[in-house]
This record gives sequence, C-alpha cells and structure tokens, in this order.
Amino acid sequence: MSRMIGYMLTWPTYGSWLQGGEKGYTKHGKRCGEDARLLRANRKFLQKPAVKLTDEQKLLVQNEIYKTAQSIGQEILSLAVCSNHVHIVVTNNDEPIEKVAQRYKRNTTYLMNNSGITGKVWATGYDKRYSYDNNDLQVRIEYVNQHHEDSW
Repeated sequence: MSRMIGYMLTWPTYGSWLQGGEKGYTKHGKRCGEDARLLRANRKFLQKPAVKLTDEQKLLVQNEIYKTAQSIGQEILSLAVCSNHVHIVVTNNDEPIEKVAQRYKRNTTYLMNNSGITGKVWATGYDKRYSYDNNDLQVRIEYVNQHHEDSW
C-alpha cells in the first residue's frame, strides 16, 4: 500500500456554503444540485450573518496558518485564503488529519475573534483530498496556485 505524502484541506467560512446553494452539496455520498427551498430553510438556521473575510483578515489568517504549520512541523506547499474559504496543500506529518484541520481552524478562529469577528468563523467540517504520489500532489498544488477569489 502506498504511503500518503500530502493532502489538500478546504474549509468554508461560516454560512458561505449552505446545502441547496448553486454550488451543490453532498448528502450520504451522493452529489445533489441547487434547491432554493432547502437553501432558504438553511439560511433560517444561521445564528449570525455569513462570514466574509476582508483583505486584512485574509492576510491575518494566512500568517496564522503559516505559523501553525511551522509549530507542528508541516510544510505548506500551497495556500489560498479567500473571503469565503481556505485551500491548503501540505505534506503529511503523521499527525491525524482531523487534528491538523482542527488546529488550523481553531488557531485562526481565535485570531479572528480578537480582530473583530465574533463567534463562529468557519463552517463545521472540512474537505480533505489525499495524495499518494507526486503527480497527484502537483495537481492539487496547481489547483490552489491558480485559485481565484471568484471561483466560489
């Protein structure tokens, strides 16, 4: 069995990607499309407005992610901090991915809570994409490197 050499994590800001929205969603492993009724219902459950990071806040998040990666001995291969989500491609550091993702989100939440955003900054959960070879890892790096703000 091949050893995982790296992975890509993606997580959205709070309220920015709701089930029923135009980007679609996954339920029980099945891809579902846009559903205006479901989107309206999910918006009613939001406890505060959706979070959209300013340019200054994006830079703070980026710097905190680099600082966190250094503290856990993880190399960042590519990073995109956008107003409504984060993409990061990292080397595998043998720490469980769940703990790594939780650490990045927790540390940046703490920072954002001290810079004007109160309460929840990130949506629950995250997406993970594993890479077991250099070609696959390079595809993920290129995706993040070419990532533009308007892609969501």
